[in-house]
Amino acid sequence: MKKLPNSVSTEDLLKALETTTEASKPIDEIFDFHNDVPLFLSKYDIQSGPNQVSKISLYSLYVRYSNAPIPKRDFLLSVGAFVAGYSLTSFALNKTKIEIRSLIQKEGPVNNKYSMTGVATRKHFELFLSENNIRSGKKWVESFVLVYIYQRWCRNNRKSIRFKPNNFVKVAKLFLEHRKTTYINNWFKVDESLLLTLTEEDKGKIQDEARKRQEARQKTKAKR
Repeated sequence: MKKLPNSVSTEDLLKALETTTEASKPIDEIFDFHNDVPLFLSKYDIQSGPNQVSKISLYSLYVRYSNAPIPKRDFLLSVGAFVAGYSLTSFALNKTKIEIRSLIQKEGPVNNKYSMTGVATRKHFELFLSENNIRSGKKWVESFVLVYIYQRWCRNNRKSIRFKPNNFVKVAKLFLEHRKTTYINNWFKVDESLLLTLTEEDKGKIQDEARKRQEARQKTKAKR
C-alpha cells in the first residue's frame, strides 16, 4: 500500500532527498500523486482499520474538503491505493460510521458559492480578464503569472479570492488557448498588453518565482 503524507517521518523525507534507491519509492509516490486524496486522508487521519464505512459517506466528506473534487470513481480508486480493505460498497477504516458522519456535519454543506455555473462568479472572472487586459494573443505565459495577477487584482480591489490556483487554471482554460509542457505546467497564450499592468515590483516577484521553478525542474531532470 502507498504511504500517506502524515505517515512519513522527517527522517524518511531527508533520506529520500539523499538517495534514489528503492527506499525512496514511498516518498516519490506521495509527490507523484496527481490529486488531493492523499492530503484529504491525511487531514482526517483516515487509514485502514476494522470499521466498515460507506464509500458514499467518505466521498461526501471529501467533496466538502476539496477545492477541486475529482469524480467519485477516480476518488474511490485513489483511496484504494492507501486503504487495504474494501468491498463493493464500503472501505475498512480506522474511523467509524459515526465519526465520518460527525465530520460531514462539522464541515457543513458543499460550498457551491463560487461555481462557474453561477452568474456572479462568471462575471467576477470576466471582470478580472477585462480589467487586466487579458485576452487571446501570441505570447505564451505560464499559469502562475496569471494566478499572481488574479490574486493581486483581488487584493487591490478588496474582492474575495474565489479560485485557488488549480481551480483558477481550470476556469482560465474555458477562456484562453492553453497547453501543457513536459513538466505538466500549464501555459496560456495571451496578448502581451497584460504586461502593462505589471509594476517593476511585480516583475521582480514573477522572475523570482520563475527562477525557483526552473531550479526545481532542473533538479527533477537531474534525478531521472
